[in-house]
Amino acid sequence: MRESSRAAEARKLFEQGKIDDADAVLNEESLEYESQYLLEQEHRIEQEQVAHNQRRFNLAMEYVLKAKFKLLQIKDVERFSKADALFEEATQVSRAPQVLYEYAKYLTVLRESCREVDLAGKAIELLNEAIENISDTSEDEKNAILELLDLCHARQVEFKGN
Repeated sequence: MRESSRAAEARKLFEQGKIDDADAVLNEESLEYESQYLLEQEHRIEQEQVAHNQRRFNLAMEYVLKAKFKLLQIKDVERFSKADALFEEATQVSRAPQVLYEYAKYLTVLRESCREVDLAGKAIELLNEAIENISDTSEDEKNAILELLDLCHARQVEFKGN
């Protein structure tokens, strides 16, 4: 990182032997004011990031809900491919553990029950990522993720055996 113009000026004065002038350039009141401003700005940015992440999570869960609605449209022969696309979009919007869990549950419970393809591997990847980001998840949600992970491993073994 390069130094500020204020620091460069102070350094130049110091190198010229003008210690008092160099010290005056780095005025404590100005430094404290700027420090406080930057801390307040950082706090505001953190709050905005939290709100942004919440909006992303909410949107992702709307995609999840829409995917579930698509699955209920039994007469639509393309309902699984439409649900796949909606779940994929949900995970593009947010990689929150609950979003990843919902997609993995769909892949494990609904898609694999149709025996179309072995999707347990993809579900395992999603659940492993969910576990990595699990810090703000409740114990019940953690247990549900771990139980589904066990089921995915069992399904994977079952598919490899067939």
